[in-house]
Amino acid sequence: MMRKTLLAAVLTFTAMAAHADYQCSVTPRDDVILSPQTVQVKGENGDLVITQAGDVTFNGKQYTLNAAQREQAKDYQAALRSSLPWIDEGARARVEKGRVALDKIIA
Repeated sequence: MMRKTLLAAVLTFTAMAAHADYQCSVTPRDDVILSPQTVQVKGENGDLVITQAGDVTFNGKQYTLNAAQREQAKDYQAALRSSLPWIDEGARARVEKGRVALDKIIA
C-alpha cells in the first residue's frame, strides 16, 4: 500500500514538474487541417478554407478578395504550414521526455 502511494506521489510530482517546464500563452480552440491544396481551420466560429493561391471559402461561401487580402490569406496559410509541424514536433518531444522520465521511475 505504501509503495503505491509513494509511486502515485512521485508520478504527480513528475507531471507537475513537466508541466512547469513549458508554458504556452495560446489555448488552441480550432482544428487545423493541412492538405497539399488547402489549409482548413474548423472551429466554433465556422469553417475557413484557404487555397495556396489565396482563395478563401468561409462556411461554404467563396469570397472575392482584393490583391492585399489575397496576399494576407496566402501568408496566413503559409505561416500555418511552416509553424504547425514545428509546434507538433515540440509537443511530441515533450511527451517523449515525460514518457522516458516515467519509465525511469517505474523501472
